Amino acid sequence: MLGDIAVEYAVFDQAKGNEIFASALQIAEAMEDEGAKARTLSDLAGDYASAGQYDQALEVAQMINPQLFHHSHALRNIAEQYIEDEKFEEALKVAKTISSPSKRETRQTLSYLTSRLLEAEKPEQALELLQAMEQISITDPEYNTDEKEWIRTRIAQGFAADGEVEQALMVAQTIDFQPNKARVLLEIAKHYALNQQQEKAAEMIAQALKITQSVDSTFFQVSFMIEIAEYYTVNKQQENAANMLAQALETIAAIEPE
Repeated sequence: MLGDIAVEYAVFDQAKGNEIFASALQIAEAMEDEGAKARTLSDLAGDYASAGQYDQALEVAQMINPQLFHHSHALRNIAEQYIEDEKFEEALKVAKTISSPSKRETRQTLSYLTSRLLEAEKPEQALELLQAMEQISITDPEYNTDEKEWIRTRIAQGFAADGEVEQALMVAQTIDFQPNKARVLLEIAKHYALNQQQEKAAEMIAQALKITQSVDSTFFQVSFMIEIAEYYTVNKQQENAANMLAQALETIAAIEPE
């Protein structure tokens, strides 16, 4: 609670805020119960970060026993605050230092921060953090590859939205789940169309459709055809849209009734 008060004071009275921070730190250091001390220090590190005092935040975080999850939690909060303050390289640097005794916990923390970077439209940093997360996950039997696929898809879509087509394609090639890869290609096509590069857009659509035909899921095939029809409609290609919708109807009609 003292940390929260210090954060508010720091907005208009830095000296008073620092005074309360110092009192809060003194109280935390005097705690005999290790768990309570770690929890309090973790909260205080986050408060320092919220006040923009990152050096102090990191110092407090390092006071926490690294064998306790409160240590990684403190670093996560600091990294997240860096993201909120649009200091993305600093966030990445802190995130890479996060290491919990539990690989699962470390992976979840890095996954969360990767998502926050994607929300901030920073796919490049998100990809770098994902790669760090994957190194941890190599020896983790509990690692669910679906999580990696989901993050990689979002990263590729982020690159496409930013016009970083080569990066988007590079990441797309690492996506094993074909429906996700097709959707990334559609995002790239949208970028090309927006920039009047119709031939390249058509090439991406053709590749996406080829993938669609290889997927053993009528539901996906039809739903993706509808998405492509919507793309054609937006880009005033009504004939192509009509053909795609007709193909979707044929696919549905071909399903044998149970």
